[in-house]
Amino acid sequence: MYKNNEKNQDFHLDNEMIDGLNNESSSFEKEKLGINNSFIVNALRNCGYNNYSAISDIIDNSVEPDVESSFVKVDFETEGKGKETKIVGIYVIDDGCGMSKEILREAVTLGSNTGKSGELNLGMYGAGLKTASFSIGQKIEVFSKENNGNLNYAIISLENTIQNNEDIFVGYKSYDKSSNEYKWFIEKVGEQHGTIVKISSIDRLSNKDYNSFKGTLKTKIAENFNKFIYNKVLKFFVCNDEVPYVDLMGNSITNDLMGDGEFTIDGHTISYKAWYMAKNGDNDSEFEENNHISNGKESYTRRDNTHQGLYIYRQNRLVGKALTLGLFVKDHWKNGFRCEVFIDGNCDYLFESTFTKMIIERTSDCMSQSLIDKLRTELSPFWKEATRRDKQYNKEHEENDPALKKEMEEFYRKVTEKQNKNMLLKADRKGVNKPKTEDEKEHKERGPQKNPSPTKIRTNKWIDGFEEVAIGRGAEMYLMERTNNKRIMIINKDHEFYKQIYSKLDADLKFLVALYISCEELAKQSVNYANSQEVQHIIDEYNSSFSWEVNKSLS
Repeated sequence: MYKNNEKNQDFHLDNEMIDGLNNESSSFEKEKLGINNSFIVNALRNCGYNNYSAISDIIDNSVEPDVESSFVKVDFETEGKGKETKIVGIYVIDDGCGMSKEILREAVTLGSNTGKSGELNLGMYGAGLKTASFSIGQKIEVFSKENNGNLNYAIISLENTIQNNEDIFVGYKSYDKSSNEYKWFIEKVGEQHGTIVKISSIDRLSNKDYNSFKGTLKTKIAENFNKFIYNKVLKFFVCNDEVPYVDLMGNSITNDLMGDGEFTIDGHTISYKAWYMAKNGDNDSEFEENNHISNGKESYTRRDNTHQGLYIYRQNRLVGKALTLGLFVKDHWKNGFRCEVFIDGNCDYLFESTFTKMIIERTSDCMSQSLIDKLRTELSPFWKEATRRDKQYNKEHEENDPALKKEMEEFYRKVTEKQNKNMLLKADRKGVNKPKTEDEKEHKERGPQKNPSPTKIRTNKWIDGFEEVAIGRGAEMYLMERTNNKRIMIINKDHEFYKQIYSKLDADLKFLVALYISCEELAKQSVNYANSQEVQHIIDEYNSSFSWEVNKSLS
């Protein structure tokens, strides 16, 4: 146990040491903190970006208000043809005001002094352009031109530097109007000013299928910048395809704003809008005209288990999609609940976010407890209201269709009866008449005997039951819900697969099909696919697309 005067002495000694580090005239021995550039940059390559979030982070620099871009375009340099097409370069192009030599030097400096505000700007850490680009490839080139100025150029390459533990250098150059580089830039941008960021020496592309990568990127940009597209701030392109507006809160005509508000945490204001997507709103109604500047095919995300939850916007840019943050468990009763949450860059620490800007699914004990408590207080009435509306709709729907209700009751009775017997359908084994053994003959004569340790056969122990629920025409064909460690398979009564195929099967075949389709969900859970955000997104997008295509073809 320290005495008070000893503790004070140690405290003053600590202050003396700190003063010695900061005082040049001090006799305190000191040296500059050594930083191994190649190892630091290699570590930053693994800071948590996926390819699509990295490209979105680079785009952030083009949509800042002071850049004044009218468009942002992502283009590719490729090799090969057809299925052998390979991406060897990625371009992010804008027609903004461009950068002078001095600003370009600052932009390519790791940890640059951006002078940006967390309240007003998307970028504020001075690391996004470099780390996002290096998470995809080993070479960055930046071409930028102000109006009536020369073309300024900078290049950073990690090739060989990491392997050989060498210093990393930045090269600069300037091109005048007579150069081929200047003419190439004007042709690429279509204006006398703007910026091109090129990533090459690509070694970390997660999806090597060119068309698939391009399509997914287009979807991601549509989601991440949907507020910019809707509010006519600027246009986005992937190659020559304009990125369409996507309404993440469902069909803007049929959905319902349950409520909005704001609250303050640690001096930061957070606002929200809670939406309800009605079950009878899953239609193909057209969007209101002139809502946005996109010429592409407008769409809205469907009402299903995948898309329910919180959508977090940082300076109007989507940074978290369909999250629960440990506040509630996803189930089909909350499919109608979605909530937009609006924050600025100064709130990053509250959500455990880094300079990648991404907010991922976390349990509540990984975030600011005051934020979790406030979110639960503010938002729980809305997801409870969404649940109440869904249940009320189901009740009215079944009461208005007595024949369907009777059919459902009969189906549940047969399923329960079959589950209680712990058996699957018996195979037809005609012509196979195996003679009984002596033991079996003796057992028949003596009658059944008590077994002190009977063995129970559980042929369908992996599933606890099935339910048929109307969860919307646009929702998935089926999904698995886990409640109190029980797995319930939900069959969507509104889906065309149910209406045209499943509902017409007899009880035995229904039971067999329900068991069969549950295997996919169980397989996903067995490999913990939800632990990888990218894998989860790919599988969920596949399931949604597959369900949608089946719905389309049957109807």
